[in-house]
This record gives sequence, structure tokens and C-alpha cells, in this order.
Amino acid sequence: MSSRSTGSLPGRRRMPPPRKARPEAGMADPVTWARFHNPAPNAPWWVRRRELIFASPARVWRAITEPAELVQWWCDSAEVDLRPHGAFEFGGPHVYGESHLRGGCSLGHPCEILEVEPESSLKLRWPLFGVSTVVHWELENHMEATRLTVTQTAEAAPGWDPGGGMDWWWVALPTLRAYVEKGIPELRLDYAALRASERIRLESRFTTFPWVIWSKLTTPSEVGRWWAPCSALELRVGGAFRLDLKEGGPSSVLGVNEGSSFTHDWRWGETTVSQVTWTIEEMDEDVLVRVEDKGPWPPGMPRDACGIRWAATLLLLQQMSERGLTPREHQD
Repeated sequence: MSSRSTGSLPGRRRMPPPRKARPEAGMADPVTWARFHNPAPNAPWWVRRRELIFASPARVWRAITEPAELVQWWCDSAEVDLRPHGAFEFGGPHVYGESHLRGGCSLGHPCEILEVEPESSLKLRWPLFGVSTVVHWELENHMEATRLTVTQTAEAAPGWDPGGGMDWWWVALPTLRAYVEKGIPELRLDYAALRASERIRLESRFTTFPWVIWSKLTTPSEVGRWWAPCSALELRVGGAFRLDLKEGGPSSVLGVNEGSSFTHDWRWGETTVSQVTWTIEEMDEDVLVRVEDKGPWPPGMPRDACGIRWAATLLLLQQMSERGLTPREHQD
């Protein structure tokens, strides 16, 4: 049986979630006992992302298979025939893929469902940038949470290769988690607008205190937990800022407004240096956090890659600030 949906769910009232208290000192990180152990796929190219969602597998299954749910966090239009060899169609500017308007799997070229195990496993074929990829969603019940693993494989990299770094799933799955847990997706990338923009400017609403966010963003030991090992972060103009990354990264602090804004450079390879600004603004019910990269970016580097990097980084900061979790710890 197939179903279809476009647009928003009628009558859904989006109430802001309550503020969450700061984790107590010494509190165990829930992710450390929720590690995933999946063998590496036997494929020339693959990416994998895992997420711990505090909801039942049945709830997560509905979010990834029902069109009315998919359009809330993943795409702009969807049609699903949930059976082997059935169509799994989705599209719109919020979908990563080859079309600027319809997304990677437009309704004219449907993805094919390969395997279905309700509330446990969904495998489908997703043509992406002219490359046939296979996406495998695996759901595992763990007490009152769902361990979700998404693995995408192909004979070659579709589009750009993240090279083991942040890929599109580092944006999609945190967005799914927020939608399932809060009823509101934290950040939905508009890829069509991103490609046309002269700068990258992203924002998300955090349900915690500004000082918590500032601490996670500017304290070297905290930055090392959610972003990358931080060997230096001197909060003054001209101060050193260094992250242990495979390539690129920051080198110096360009501006500081204690508690509210932080600007640094960002080196994309050997020669290209952009300027990145983080701002923290307290609102009535939550805290608005923005990250803006004014460019320039390396010639030939897809704008998608730059946008995904900053969106994923912003969402990592959000998860660390709100939940005290370190998402990178459960990816291996």
C-alpha cells in the first residue's frame, strides 16, 4: 500500500521544549554505554552514521517510512510503497542530491526498496549524482531508546567524498532525532539556497543556558570532546586557535565578545582562508545560535560540502550543550 504527502502536518502545534538542567559533575555519558558495533561494509565506498534516539523503534520507524513524517524532517514531498521492490520517492530543496530543486531522488526517478523488516531494518537503492547507492537503516531497541545506524555504500563516491569526515548523514540524523524527540527539527539545510548563497549562514535554537553554550564553544577541553582535540584556544584577538584535524582548520582568533560572539579564521587547505563567526543570542524561550562562514572557499569545492561541515558542527555543539553527549564517541 502506498501513501503520499507534501507540506506540513495540519494542526501540529509546535511548543518549545523545556529548558534542560546542566548535567551534574561526574554524571555518566549515556552514549558511552550505547556504543554500536557493526563491521565495516564490503564496498569500495561507504559512509556510516549512528544516532541514539530517546524514543521507541516503532516511533522512529514511522518517522523514516511514513510520508507525512518524512516531509517534517527529511524532504518536501514523499511517496512510499512499503514493500520489497516498492517505490520510496522523495524530493525537494531540503534533500541532498543532484537536482537543485527536487533532491537526489526526484519523483520521476524513484528509489527502490530492497528489503523491509518492520521496526528493524529498511534497505533501499538511492541513485545519487548518477551513482547507484544502497542505504541501509538499522533500528535496535535499547531500553527506552533506539539505536539507529545508517550505512550508505556504492562502487564510487557520489558527488564529493567526505573522506571519513562529516557527510550529509551528520545533518540528517540529528535532525531526525530532534524531530522525533521534540517534535521540531533543529536544522533543515536548504541545499538549493545554499548553492546560490554568497555566504554560509546557519542557525539553530538551543534549549539550554547561554553560558553553557559559551563554555562548550570556547573551553579547549570541552571543544575537544565534541569537535576535535583542541591544542590551543586563547580568547583574545590574535590568540591561537588550533584543532587537531586531518586538514585545514583554525589558526587564530579574530574577535571576541565575551559570552555572545566568537570569530576565528578557517583554513581550507593550503591557501584558502575564510572568516567564521559564532553568535549566541538569548531569546524568550530558548537561545539562538548562529554560525556564519563568509568565505572564500577552495575553488572546485562544492558549496554542499562547506554547508554540511558547518551544519554538522553546529548540531554537534547543540547536542553537547543540551544533553552533555559526545556524539563522536559512539561512531566507531
